[in-house]
Amino acid sequence: MADWPSLPPELIRRIADCILDTNDLDCYVDFRAVCPTWRSATDDPKNSSELRFRPHRWIIIDEVFESHSRLLVNTVSGLVVRKDLPLLGSYFVVATTHGGFFVLGKKEPPHAAVVLNPFTGHMIRFKASPNYVGVCAAALSGLFMGKLPTSSDLSELRSSPTLILLSDRCYREYFMAVPDSVRFSIDAEDVKLYALLRLAAGGGICATDSWQRTAALLPVGLADKIFSLMKLVTDSNELEPVKSIGDRAIFIGHRMCVSVNTHKFPSIVPNCIYYACSSDSSLDIYQYDLPTDNAERVSEGIGSLINSGMSFANPPFTIIQLLSSYTINARASQLAMEKIKPQPQAAATPYLDYWSDSDLDIFW
Repeated sequence: MADWPSLPPELIRRIADCILDTNDLDCYVDFRAVCPTWRSATDDPKNSSELRFRPHRWIIIDEVFESHSRLLVNTVSGLVVRKDLPLLGSYFVVATTHGGFFVLGKKEPPHAAVVLNPFTGHMIRFKASPNYVGVCAAALSGLFMGKLPTSSDLSELRSSPTLILLSDRCYREYFMAVPDSVRFSIDAEDVKLYALLRLAAGGGICATDSWQRTAALLPVGLADKIFSLMKLVTDSNELEPVKSIGDRAIFIGHRMCVSVNTHKFPSIVPNCIYYACSSDSSLDIYQYDLPTDNAERVSEGIGSLINSGMSFANPPFTIIQLLSSYTINARASQLAMEKIKPQPQAAATPYLDYWSDSDLDIFW
């Protein structure tokens, strides 16, 4: 029988590197837990913010009521992981990023922000509190092109991770902070940059370099093309219909959009666009076939994250239902909800449990 603990350290590290190449962080953590020899031969991700230990293309697509369990899906590899995160009991969940980070706020005042890697347990701690109403998306990046916060100088941003929070309320605000910032810098004036950041956070387009390198959320040339396209859509009809996206499928919603490789998700049909459509009494998912220009209803939608009286599908849910739900549903920040809870006036006065759908509408 093979003596697995006696494998050469070089071979152990090569195997571990192969796991990290696919961003399978959950498997990497399990790999290190096999025995002390394997653990000593590999790097501890909990104490490192290196790029190879950062989650990429992971999305958090559901939550179990009154639990700390979350389902994470990798849109590139097709991996699906259910994670139990007891640590969430000590924090308010503010938002999640398209890459797979949790943005948290401490339950104790002043509610300092924490960014959690759910696979490795690594935490980036901030001094500022993310207690803003209407936070709809978040991103974690190094320096990006655009207006810099007035409260932080260039050298600080270049060497530090930057936490970006976006609000979809009517002011189109975005908030930025580095770990040592006393407060988040707020900007509601640069609408063009807000639109770029919103596209980046909603579509998963964000910097994947190390903190020390300067990079834009999007290359400047590509950003200009996107804004030109946005202007073209607004001002003219000179658009060429697309009839093929190859082996990919796109899930679109008013909150997020996701592109997946259908080879990794066999139940998803290639060259199609999936979207949810609501009626007076139900929420349905439609599959639009690009070559034939036909749309058909394929499933009921999931309503577990929506505050309404419509009827919805019952579990177990399919991957199509979960990805569609991700694009249209968004929990309000638990910290913001805690801050706006009315003081109890009488025993019968209820607390606010969540925002209504109108409070969470997109305004851009």
